Amino acid sequence: MKRIILTDILIYSVCWSLTFCIFNVCASLHQPADSYQSGDVQIVGIFPTSSSFNALLNQCSKYSLKSIKLAQSMMYAIDELVNKNSSILPGIKVGWTLIDSCSSLEHVLASLNYHFKLSGIFNNHNLHYNINGTLLPNDQCNVNSSLRPPIIGVVGEENDEITLPVAFVTGALKVLQIGYNSYSSIFNNRNLYPYFYHTSPSFAYQIKALLEVAAHFKWNWVSFITAGSVITSNYQQFLSHMCKSKQICISYSAVINSNYTKSYLKKVVKKLKFLTKTDAVIVLGDGNIIIELLKEAELQNVTNKTWIGSYTWLAPVHLKKINSRLIDGAIGIDLGTGLQQIQQFDNYIDHLNICNNEANPWFTKYWTMYAKSSADKCKQSTSSLRNNLKTFYNYHPVSAFVIDAVLAFAHTLHHKLSCNSTYCNPVYSQDINHDRQKLYNSFKKVQFSGITHDSISFEKGGNSKISFRIINYQYDSESRDENGKLKLVTVGHWSERQGLTINESKIAWNGGSKPFSRCSNDCKPGYQKVFDTYYNIKFWSCCWDCMQCDLYSISQDWNQLNCTYCPPFTMSNENGTQCIDFQIFRINWKGPFAIIFYIISALAIIQLAFICIIIILSQVKPIEIIKVKLNDFQMDLMCDYNNSPSFLALVVFWLVAVAVSLYFAYRIRLLPSNYNESKFTVLATVMFTSVDVTGIPAFMATTGQTRKVIACITLLAYIIIITSCYFWPKIYIILFQPDLNTREHAVSSVTQFTFSKSQLLTTPSFTTETSNDHNFSLSPMPSKKKISPVGITFKHISNSSAGDSVY
Repeated sequence: MKRIILTDILIYSVCWSLTFCIFNVCASLHQPADSYQSGDVQIVGIFPTSSSFNALLNQCSKYSLKSIKLAQSMMYAIDELVNKNSSILPGIKVGWTLIDSCSSLEHVLASLNYHFKLSGIFNNHNLHYNINGTLLPNDQCNVNSSLRPPIIGVVGEENDEITLPVAFVTGALKVLQIGYNSYSSIFNNRNLYPYFYHTSPSFAYQIKALLEVAAHFKWNWVSFITAGSVITSNYQQFLSHMCKSKQICISYSAVINSNYTKSYLKKVVKKLKFLTKTDAVIVLGDGNIIIELLKEAELQNVTNKTWIGSYTWLAPVHLKKINSRLIDGAIGIDLGTGLQQIQQFDNYIDHLNICNNEANPWFTKYWTMYAKSSADKCKQSTSSLRNNLKTFYNYHPVSAFVIDAVLAFAHTLHHKLSCNSTYCNPVYSQDINHDRQKLYNSFKKVQFSGITHDSISFEKGGNSKISFRIINYQYDSESRDENGKLKLVTVGHWSERQGLTINESKIAWNGGSKPFSRCSNDCKPGYQKVFDTYYNIKFWSCCWDCMQCDLYSISQDWNQLNCTYCPPFTMSNENGTQCIDFQIFRINWKGPFAIIFYIISALAIIQLAFICIIIILSQVKPIEIIKVKLNDFQMDLMCDYNNSPSFLALVVFWLVAVAVSLYFAYRIRLLPSNYNESKFTVLATVMFTSVDVTGIPAFMATTGQTRKVIACITLLAYIIIITSCYFWPKIYIILFQPDLNTREHAVSSVTQFTFSKSQLLTTPSFTTETSNDHNFSLSPMPSKKKISPVGITFKHISNSSAGDSVY
């Protein structure tokens, strides 16, 4: 930032010095050979229609057809789109003053001084100085004031080297200036250039669009070449910021200045040629330099590169000089709207000749140079001279920006004069020259439909926002176009408001497939990015390796930085994209173990069957069957338990088990009522004991049907006791008291319970300690009577939520 400020200060100082020195010659300056058309107001246009200036002879030479056409664009805009348009400035005629800059700053400032003096701009500004810096009265200059209509603005110049100091002069005089080919962000400095705006999109605006195109095709490893001496002063900082936001890295960048050497150009092309991963090359800047770059690429046989650029060079007028095979598949940005108006302008240009275009003196002089004789020069058709005037008749995108600049001034004056569709307030020179702030305020409010965009307005920084067509140059072996077997196809559109849309099916790539201009492949799901120190850390957003997730982690998106660990008892699937449960261990009933188990089981069954058969056949039983005589000629068969030791042992074991059950049932009688249903357990044990005490003796003492009934009733009583005392209370709580069916309630009941009150002779004091791990410690405080310390600690460990049920 400091560097930019110092640069601005230097330019500020230089501009003032040049202004003072050159404006001193006003008293001796002769009228320059420019083009003038009268009107109620006028617009000044500056074009380098001549590329050379001899200061000693005060003479310009070496005409530039491209710049002559730009001057013609301004004439077209004023004559055809403003003066012949009844909806803009009705009753007001707009004139022009066209200045040939001759690519000389000295000549431009001198010419501006002359024309500004004629229009009365200096009447409110004392900017005339002699050689020693002494202020001169206005009448000491040899031109009279206000001989021409007031100037509402300046259009130009084509080169930023001249536009910068001119913009400082116009800013000092509060004269609006609109650039038609300005790209430098220096103009955004409102302190130095408060009255400068431009219809041409800045480098930053073009960079933004081109990087979005690259991002659309997932090109993150590209080369970036800028051409021209005056480029955006902080474009590197802006480029770095935009690339970072789009996750694009510049693998190689180069700046080719206007004073480049052939060896440097070869070096740049050689570097591009051997960049294997960089198939996309973004080129921006001066079209003439870029064409020389492409010619060198053709000489070095650079192939498999996709060139990306803007209308400044990616146009048929330039590409006709390049082998179509080299530029095949190129993609870039061109003017987005107003194609019909551009076609109307081209038709206007096609009908121009020396007889109907005398208002353009440079066109007349150039035409005369190639005419056979002055006598029949009007009879010669335009086509006969088209070969020598190709550059003039061919399409040039900058013409649209010139036209939009003129329309901006026309709509500004329309607003200031409070015009409607049929009437405008009169124009007063003094009103415009003495209060240019009103004109400036109107300019900031205008919004109009132009050639480059259907809704043009200007930002505070001086930029205008337009939209672009996305174009693709395709090789066409059957084409007979002048641009060398290349056809231009519109494949999409871009605007800052609506973004980028591209129809990829319309694109024809160099080599037949979309270029792969990436440092690394995308990491698919199941993999994660890992960064190698081989690459500079600033390239880590574009360069990485892909490593598969381990057995217990996954990734489900592309280009994940880390794999996500699976929950416990789960693992990743085969692709590493989902966590799946561990397999439950099950015996393989078709494996060796199962076969051995089947064999042993079969042998055991056979053995059991064999034993049963032997026992049945032997008819020897250990328990004696006795016969008991009953009434009605009936008898009963009973086992003789009285003499069986095993039966007596069973009875003793049963009685011991009943006694132990009663003891434990007694011990748990004081447990909380909802903890294991202690009262029902005691009741069931007592009932079991009662049944056994009454049922077993009765069973032993009776015979016949009575014994069998007692046995059935005893077994039925067991079933009723079990269901009534163990299961039905649980069913009742589940159905009618669900608030008690929680783990929290059960734990709370246990925590608040004391097993025995009789263990404490006195009531001790307790301190309660709680900790984050849910440990509750009750410790007795010392009392006057010595007692045995009693400590009870309960620890609650639960993986269930508060709502988990007990049953």
